[in-house]
Amino acid sequence: MIGRLTSVRNHKTKTHIFSFYLGHEYGIPFAFGRALGFNDSDLLRSRTYYNVYRVETQPAIDVARRIASKLKFVGQPGIAFYGDENYPVKTVGLGTGCICDPLQFMDLNMDLAIAIDDTVHTWTQTTFAEDTGRPLVVVNLRNTSFQAGLFL
Repeated sequence: MIGRLTSVRNHKTKTHIFSFYLGHEYGIPFAFGRALGFNDSDLLRSRTYYNVYRVETQPAIDVARRIASKLKFVGQPGIAFYGDENYPVKTVGLGTGCICDPLQFMDLNMDLAIAIDDTVHTWTQTTFAEDTGRPLVVVNLRNTSFQAGLFL
């Protein structure tokens, strides 16, 4: 279902994003997490712009495929994946907005990072992912995290 009105974009909390049609209030990281299939009960760590969720242990490429399939609803035809496809993933961190540099939220200790293309530079974050094997999924800013607030 699609919410009729999103009044304020907010990265900080579960509040201040109003989907009046469904009566839910979520900030962008929480709305984006829900759009990707994460539940509030899966949330392990959080701070402004960033959430880390628990997932069933699986190879990074399987997590990436699941993320890609979830983003079809906003018209994103695919995602970018960097790092070791077989890296065992138990936690997924996501950042929202144009300041979600995955290297800036590594201290939240996630196995796989989801970041926005406005912030990811192929010569920095992606090289880090390739060199270390730490998986990185890059998605489009406008078609993903912000629109998730509209679809709650």
